[in-house]
Amino acid sequence: MRLLFERSERKSAWTVGDRHSDVEAGKGNGLFTVGCDYAEFRREGELEVADVRIASFSKL
Repeated sequence: MRLLFERSERKSAWTVGDRHSDVEAGKGNGLFTVGCDYAEFRREGELEVADVRIASFSKL
């Protein structure tokens, strides 16, 4: 993720995901994180550290 970001001309980016590992990767790379809290298979509290949590894709 970091390499892709560094090679692009982007000045900012978000990480969007439905698992803790997605949020962890975003945080580890200094990105704003969006936790998709509508997946039935995720564990309770798994997305607590995301900057924002959304309950449906349309909220993105």
